Amino acid sequence: MILLAATLLFAPMPQDSVTLAWVHARAEAVDPRRGQSDQLAAASEQRTAVLRNARLPQLAIRAQATHQSDVTRVQLPGANITPPPRDRWQAVLQAEQLLFDGGLVDGRVALESARLVEQQAGVRVARYALRGEAEAAFFGAWLLQERLAELDAVTDDLASRLGEVRARVREGIALPRDTAAIEAERLTVMRRRAEADAQRQAAIAVLSRLTDTTLAASVRLVGPVLSGAVDAVATSALDTLRHRPEFAQLRATQERLAREAALAAAENRPTLSAFAEGGVGRPGLNQFESDPAAFWQGGVRVTWRPWTWRSAERSAGALRLQGEVVAADALALAARLSRAVEADLAMIRHLREGFADDARLITLRAEIEQAAQAELAEGIITAARYVEARTDLAEARLAERRHRAELVRAEAAFLTTLGIALPAARE
Repeated sequence: MILLAATLLFAPMPQDSVTLAWVHARAEAVDPRRGQSDQLAAASEQRTAVLRNARLPQLAIRAQATHQSDVTRVQLPGANITPPPRDRWQAVLQAEQLLFDGGLVDGRVALESARLVEQQAGVRVARYALRGEAEAAFFGAWLLQERLAELDAVTDDLASRLGEVRARVREGIALPRDTAAIEAERLTVMRRRAEADAQRQAAIAVLSRLTDTTLAASVRLVGPVLSGAVDAVATSALDTLRHRPEFAQLRATQERLAREAALAAAENRPTLSAFAEGGVGRPGLNQFESDPAAFWQGGVRVTWRPWTWRSAERSAGALRLQGEVVAADALALAARLSRAVEADLAMIRHLREGFADDARLITLRAEIEQAAQAELAEGIITAARYVEARTDLAEARLAERRHRAELVRAEAAFLTTLGIALPAARE
């Protein structure tokens, strides 16, 4: 199943149409940082293994050779005791086994785990920014696509009107200037279309680079239907903000600080270990023996620093203060995103409420254009007057298309602000 999902995600799709959800997924799939979470996990696993090794027997070899300026001398009546040698050497194999560490190893392992969670959350935050970049590129190209569709309709209509006027000129019931007026407007619209098409191709090139996929010039962008998803969370939008990856990162940072504070307290606890060592030296354990001798010894060792000048307490206090800073950052982020959500909702309401006016304006402009078309056919008005009416209708339709595209873009921005994934396809 995982292999199938990876194949669908990484393989370039034969594009005749593209959705915003696919652009999101593809941009994340080809992002160079896509493997960072696994790499961080692998590195953390290695560091954790090193930390756990502290519970295993620790072996060490010590060797040294010295010359002393003086040695201990013992004088007893009637006895001749040879003093120890001044030249000494010793080679020792030492083994030590940790018996009790006051939770030090567990604390270090827990801290390493918390750091991994925090780093992986940071990767998700960095990659989440791709959603905004993908939306900017997609909606820029989609709006131009909608503009091209309307300009094509205007061009076709003007071409039809031009044919009619030319016929009327040949019949002597229209003036040549009428033909020139419509032809001039048609060329103007064609020029505007060429500019819009060039801009769209540039936007498609950005999408191609963003998704690492060669998108055809004729690719069709399919705008998402997001109204249902927006309405489902609009009333509880502020509660949904915690879906953003930044909040997960801040929570991970607070957890990491808590682990560091716990570790600071554990470092002052006593540790108990068993040790054994054996070796050979001159002298051995018998300091009055001049010949090299083997020796061994074993026992237990307790290490404790009962007085550290409140270092652990101060370290824990500093970490708690850092935690308060992180908590303040979370509140500031929530406030900033709340303002963005309110702005998005206000824009969504404004655009939705304006569609009735757009529809009414298009109806009125269409009626005016039809009347002007009839008047042009009867020779009541000039072609220039008809062109004005037709241009007004085209602008009204373009405005309506633009408003619909802006609505979808505002809805997408709203869901992105909340950290909610967009629907994969049209409803």
